Amino acid sequence: MATAEEMNRGFDAVRYWADHKDANAGDPRTHGLLIDYEYCTNCHSCEVACQMHLGLAAEQWGIKVSEYGPIKNANGDWEWTFVPVPTDLCDGCAERTSEGRLPNCVHHCQSGVMYYGTIEELSKKASEKKKMVLFTL
Repeated sequence: MATAEEMNRGFDAVRYWADHKDANAGDPRTHGLLIDYEYCTNCHSCEVACQMHLGLAAEQWGIKVSEYGPIKNANGDWEWTFVPVPTDLCDGCAERTSEGRLPNCVHHCQSGVMYYGTIEELSKKASEKKKMVLFTL
């Protein structure tokens, strides 16, 4: 089975889907979204992709980018952070992931800061740096 890194960074997707079509079936809480918020640019592509996928109205989101800042922290440095957060409307793109495809928000992320995979895989990746957040789906 492909690792989260392979799923997110290019490999023979057609072959993977054919060989592992049912790999993500079962308990959806075994999978999640890992977001490297150090580099999120607040482009909203994840929000729009999710809205289109779920057919949501303009004021509803399956994933919503939250903003912190700009603010000067205790060290005198400026902080301005964006974190995409799945809402209760997020279904984890169950239909797409059951076919071995990435959730729409991950697929359309312009900055490449969103990852989809098993909680175990993503936990290991999250331990590589400090500005990452893991959401279970």
